[in-house]
Amino acid sequence: MEPEAETPLSLRLHATVVELQRAHGVRIGDYQGYRRYLARRLRRIRCNHSLKHGRGRQFQQKEVTPEAAKAKPELLLILLLNSERAWSYAMHIKQELSRASDSLAQLRAHMVRRLAKSVLWARKLREVCDAAAADRTQKEARAYCTFMEGQLFMEREAWHDALPVLEAALEQLEALAAEPAGAPAEEGHTVDHGVYTERLELLRQFVRFAQYNVHGSNAAAIAAGEEAGGEARGEDGEAPHVDPSRSDVVVWAGKSVVVEDDKLRTSVAKAKEVDREILEQAPEERQESRYSKVIGLCDDAISTAQARLHKLNDLTSASEQIDRQREDLATIISYLAHRKYSHMYDRNLRLALELAEQWKVRTLDFAMKPNAKAEDDKGARPEDIAHLCDALRQILQDMLATPGTDEDDELADALQAKQAFIRVLRCYFLAECYLVSSQTPEAIALYEHAATIAVEANDLLCACDGVDKEQAVVSDLQKTIAGAKSRAQARHYLQQTPSQPRSAAGAGDDLAPLMSNLSLKEGAASGNTFRLMDIPPPFELMHCKPLLFDIADNFIEYPNLESRMQSRQGLGAGLLSWFTG
Repeated sequence: MEPEAETPLSLRLHATVVELQRAHGVRIGDYQGYRRYLARRLRRIRCNHSLKHGRGRQFQQKEVTPEAAKAKPELLLILLLNSERAWSYAMHIKQELSRASDSLAQLRAHMVRRLAKSVLWARKLREVCDAAAADRTQKEARAYCTFMEGQLFMEREAWHDALPVLEAALEQLEALAAEPAGAPAEEGHTVDHGVYTERLELLRQFVRFAQYNVHGSNAAAIAAGEEAGGEARGEDGEAPHVDPSRSDVVVWAGKSVVVEDDKLRTSVAKAKEVDREILEQAPEERQESRYSKVIGLCDDAISTAQARLHKLNDLTSASEQIDRQREDLATIISYLAHRKYSHMYDRNLRLALELAEQWKVRTLDFAMKPNAKAEDDKGARPEDIAHLCDALRQILQDMLATPGTDEDDELADALQAKQAFIRVLRCYFLAECYLVSSQTPEAIALYEHAATIAVEANDLLCACDGVDKEQAVVSDLQKTIAGAKSRAQARHYLQQTPSQPRSAAGAGDDLAPLMSNLSLKEGAASGNTFRLMDIPPPFELMHCKPLLFDIADNFIEYPNLESRMQSRQGLGAGLLSWFTG
């Protein structure tokens, strides 16, 4: 008798999910109640099939394998319900975030982790179905897994990755729904088109939203072109491209947005025009008035966009078009804020470096005057440069906090490298402040710390593009810090060394040593003893290099003795030659 062929596993996956969500509160947004139901259902299944993990030291994870699923088909529900439970938890956290007055980064990260856990369970479900389930169940598991992966990319705002995944999920669901209504699917199950209608509508919304974030304001034109047979696309089938150099187009975080409001378009165009003029000039030719003008124009445009955004937020009705307008305005505000902070950083850095050059010229004068005070001079002061560094550090923090900056890894790395550079500059000039105030131990400690973080800042700057100016300043600053540290150590030693008194002759033991008064025989006499010299000898300040060099040897002209040598050769060797030479 031939053994019977194993019956492949069958699970009406999407129908089960839709029925569970409809019956347990998902339609009214009760994700927490849905998650609690799934937890109870999972416990019942594991208890019925002896798949409990155990507690404490007796914990032993029991996974669902294809062989176990073939023996007990209900075990497929464990993988599906675990994925749904993680998904419902993520949606519950997202719901709480939308109700909060301000979004919390930790909660959002927790929501993304829960959604990633849901994708992990969906992939396990797909692997088991591929190994042990029937063809249609395999297709449903693949469509379900792809749908979950698309939602994860959307929450991570990785739109370029989300769009192809969501489009693939849409094709898979459409293929499943394309079978004739009432046709037998598997093991007596029939295809129910009503099950897929709701899922397809939701998935199409996700696809349109991803297209909008990838293609910007051209998403509607792209969709219309697809429906009309591709008229909105070019000859090569690619999506139409918006020229970013246009005055009414804003490009930020990988999105191109066309400014539609007339008043806002005028403000943005003026700001972009002055911005372009500044970028075309060399850094040393940029005027302070141009920086002030572009910063003011950016502020005006931001105020206009925020006023428009407040009006949209006050609307009680919600629609897809209003949500897109809000997204566009938020993108415009982020772009303008980034440009404003960039010009503020360039202006303040330029001023700080100019003051640093002035201070560098006067550093030697302060080193030669241990008791000099910065307040006695009217030029650059180190505390002013330190205050500018504080302002620069705050500007960079605001740039990093601007929405959309974290999506550009190169920009975020460059800003972090600039932060390290500003830390070095600030630490160095704080040390200069202490040195001017004759607090040499504190100055030496800050110089050492500045040298340490300068190495780290140089490594970060070398790994980034567009920071050549900062990198050159840090390289020069490392040499300056080494010299300043040596000067501070020398000054500290001089301050700690007691000075030797020098008095006139006849003062007994306080007479100057003999080596200092060689012209006076009794100058260092004290009874029968003499002071030859002070040990250790007193230190005196001098230039690090001699002002005059002994280079006279290069200009000495020696006498010509050739004539004498010839006259001596003409003498004969006679009797008296030994005497005459």
